[in-house]
Amino acid sequence: MLRAKTIEGAVVTSTVANMMNRDHMRVFFGRTAALVAFVALLWAVQVVNWIFGYGLNPAFGLIPRHVSGLDGVIAMPLLHGSFAHQPGVSLEAQLFGAIASAASIRTETVQSAH
Repeated sequence: MLRAKTIEGAVVTSTVANMMNRDHMRVFFGRTAALVAFVALLWAVQVVNWIFGYGLNPAFGLIPRHVSGLDGVIAMPLLHGSFAHQPGVSLEAQLFGAIASAASIRTETVQSAH
């Protein structure tokens, strides 16, 4: 689908594909920013947990064999026991987040093409 307009003697062409590319880049940068913010949140929670002597783990983490500890299911993904564990978690979050973002953009592209 190629459309052309004549503006004062010059021919300007725009394609639907160019518009879609701009939209995809905007979506890509938005999702990348969200992913970077999530990884930054992981590191911020780790620093706060370390400052409090890992006191957030028993307070907000999952407590096995206790019904009262089930609320820790929500906070547990953000809490970690040491800084040695954190880089691996950050890498996995970035990798799987990028794969999920790319897969969803591809799905949106295929659906909009039909």
